[in-house]
Amino acid sequence: MRALYAALSGTFVLVAACASPKIIPLPGAPADLATLPVQLSATEITQLIPARIAGREAWAKEIAAALRAHKIDPSASSVCAVVAVIAQESGFHANPVVPGLAPMVKERLEEYSHTLGPLGPPIMKQFLQGRAPSTEMTFEQRLSQVETERDLDRIFRDLLSYYHHGYPSAYAVANATGSLLASTPLAALNPITTAGSMQVSVQFSEAWARSHRVASENVRDSLYTLPGGVFYGSLRLLGYQAGYSQMLYRFADYNAGMYASRNSALQKQLSALTKLPLDFDGDFLEYTKSGEAAGRETHSLKALHTFIRQFPSRLTNESIRDDLNKEKSPEFEQTLTYRTLRQTYRRVIGENPPYAQLPVIQLSSPKLKKSMSSASYAQAVNGRYGHCLKQASVAPAPHL
Repeated sequence: MRALYAALSGTFVLVAACASPKIIPLPGAPADLATLPVQLSATEITQLIPARIAGREAWAKEIAAALRAHKIDPSASSVCAVVAVIAQESGFHANPVVPGLAPMVKERLEEYSHTLGPLGPPIMKQFLQGRAPSTEMTFEQRLSQVETERDLDRIFRDLLSYYHHGYPSAYAVANATGSLLASTPLAALNPITTAGSMQVSVQFSEAWARSHRVASENVRDSLYTLPGGVFYGSLRLLGYQAGYSQMLYRFADYNAGMYASRNSALQKQLSALTKLPLDFDGDFLEYTKSGEAAGRETHSLKALHTFIRQFPSRLTNESIRDDLNKEKSPEFEQTLTYRTLRQTYRRVIGENPPYAQLPVIQLSSPKLKKSMSSASYAQAVNGRYGHCLKQASVAPAPHL
């Protein structure tokens, strides 16, 4: 499972769910997908979910419904990709319990309060003594007992409502801190940035909802349900066009950000040409928590400036920056920056530049029982995917 509040590199961009993505099976996969049904029924999907899972028929039904909604064929490949992510992220729990969630939240709030100076901790303590009208427990008491993402999310939303409706203690805190909440919204302290059975990005889900005129409050609630988690998770995983030859790279992108695998390969090619060491994290630009490109020059951007000095072309510093604004979209591949880098690599190195490679990002989260990287995450999910494909190849025909 990924970090709840650690900001992974990359920003999540909205991609319309239109034509089905081209999904290519892994080389040497145990099943020849050409011999499997083009579209799996809910009954066939059920057989790909472990028998120990309670309500696996309901999971199968929602997986089929989500793929249809996104105009993605419920083939063995797409179904197994979704099944693999659900198994990895939550073990088929719509609202998974997060071990150690309460201490994690307490630590996060304490760290924040100390940034406010000597008055910060007592002010935060006072603020958390408030309570929502529907309960006798204070926010501090509720946070000390929280176990699931949904419960934590609801507490933070109650806290915001408490403040915005102008309860006296909330106003006292806001005044004592010099408009504390106006400068740093309490919503920013909510550690739930991924949610539900597929641990899909809340930011991505809300962006999609806004573009489709769905209230964001409804989105957050739906992510903790079986239909909602699968709907947004499958869209995030499969609902964008990419030229990947292996599903492995989509699994990496799911963890590190859309097109991180493609962009990581380009970073490696840039490093080989300029002889400059770079992080192959899939981001040429730096991004804010809200997903906006920041102004600071990254090492990858500086390397591109070096590239145009070493290999004169029609590229300019200005055109490079414009092109990099498209690095989280399929259009990036049509830019002069992308094409020039790959053409130069082919000419100078004498090899065809790889389209993708696993991004190099080390993950850190209280939810992780052992050290994990984006690459090891992708490989773990890929193992589940391969097992599912094998099951699809031997699954008996459903009873009609």
